[in-house]
Amino acid sequence: MLKLMSHRYVIWTLLTLPLAWMLYIHKAYKFGGGDFFYWTGVLCGAFALASLSITPVTKIFKTMPGRSWLIRQRRYLGLAAFGYLIAHTAYFIYRATPDRMLKTLERPAEAIAWISLVIFLALAVTSNDWSVRKMGPNWKRLQRWTYLATFLGLLHWFWALRFPVDDTVVYGGIFVLLMLYRVVQRRSAKPKPLKP
Repeated sequence: MLKLMSHRYVIWTLLTLPLAWMLYIHKAYKFGGGDFFYWTGVLCGAFALASLSITPVTKIFKTMPGRSWLIRQRRYLGLAAFGYLIAHTAYFIYRATPDRMLKTLERPAEAIAWISLVIFLALAVTSNDWSVRKMGPNWKRLQRWTYLATFLGLLHWFWALRFPVDDTVVYGGIFVLLMLYRVVQRRSAKPKPLKP
């Protein structure tokens, strides 16, 4: 089963199924339903968090079945998050008037979404083997910006919807746990001073 799931075309098919379904549904409503806009944003956040969660999960559960397969899916999930972000942004641009577009730069809840998009774009463009080889250690430094991009994206989501309790607690809680894990790991990785 994992061998079948390791094929890139199978993975991309599964990751794009929600988008295909939403496009099919909203075609009947002349592409005007707000659900498309909402769920592309939700799926962007969910895939971004899933991508960030793989490292902690595989480090905590070192003997879990399919561990190596899960590690290989990080890049796909990150790119899927970017894909849904593009769909989310494209829908907004399609529906917005020029005046509405300009006003997004004046509203903090929307301005941070553009910053998140720029960071995700840089991450997506460099998410390939050639960039890994060319950038060397700088590639990892750039990839750490995923945390900031995800945080800004989640903040935009919660802020735009006036901080709904369910979304904020669930998705915000997952992000906080990921950041706490990262802080603990970095502290434990620091070399301890030698005793005199």
